[in-house]
Amino acid sequence: SFIKTDHPSTAELVLDILSVDYHESIMAAAGHQADELLAKAVKDKDYICIVEGGIPTVPGHGMISGREMLEIAKEVCGNAKAVVAIGSCAVDSGVPAAAPNPSKIKGVDEALNMKGKVINLPCCPVNPEWLVGTAVYVLTTGKIPELDDKGRPKMFYGRKLHDNCPRRTHFDAGHFVEVLGSKDEALGYCLYK
Repeated sequence: SFIKTDHPSTAELVLDILSVDYHESIMAAAGHQADELLAKAVKDKDYICIVEGGIPTVPGHGMISGREMLEIAKEVCGNAKAVVAIGSCAVDSGVPAAAPNPSKIKGVDEALNMKGKVINLPCCPVNPEWLVGTAVYVLTTGKIPELDDKGRPKMFYGRKLHDNCPRRTHFDAGHFVEVLGSKDEALGYCLYK
């Protein structure tokens, strides 16, 4: 989601707006150099930790550089000014936790016992604007946004998508797209049917 944002673009985010010190997919560092960057970021204690994926809780079932993923998550999330769980796996363990779940994979809240301290952004993929919007909110205000009872930011999850759909007026008027690629679709008619 982070690398699929449009406004601002990923390049603008990484080069001009945010300081992304550690991100496995876009950083040049690897191995010990990557470990050192993570350790430096955690030491500074002025960061937002964004977690993607569930956390294996059985010893030996999730190792990075000889360390347990659960141990790393406790350290990194524990020192963060905010923790954002993105995607269904990070929020509630998702598909990887389906039976029999030999690794006992859990979402961030459950694995780290951080209830109420984690900002949950469920779904896969997460809406890029919601991810960036959440990070920018924390960076500009210095606090976690108001959350609903599931730990989701009310600014994004407080209403149904249907209520904010740009095609909503067509739904209310009974104008529906019956065939994709049709003139009705080009006119912005509702996609419900």
